[in-house]
Amino acid sequence: MVRISTHVSKKIKYVVSCDSRDDRAPRLMRLDYFLHEGDYEPEAYSGDCDDMAEQVKVYGIEVKKTEADSSESEYVADFTTNEGLAMKMLRLLADNHVTPCCLRDVLDDACANM
Repeated sequence: MVRISTHVSKKIKYVVSCDSRDDRAPRLMRLDYFLHEGDYEPEAYSGDCDDMAEQVKVYGIEVKKTEADSSESEYVADFTTNEGLAMKMLRLLADNHVTPCCLRDVLDDACANM
């Protein structure tokens, strides 16, 4: 079993910001999309495989929505070990102006359709 450490996660890439109008209200909002990078904890691995002795990068995704009077964000830790896939998902989120409240559902749907 591998336990993934999220406390070592750090923001490493900023993909895009966009100003958009919320469909529910005519006010302007800013959406920011971030890639987080973390590491597996090899010492937490209890199997027989020696391949886990090296650290493996794991990537998480964050969406932050900022309006004039408030902000909210959602973070999905340890989404994938494939940086290219994580960047592809960030681009999908940004292109479709996905807000924090929909992040998990969109990622679930996107992964189910791959």
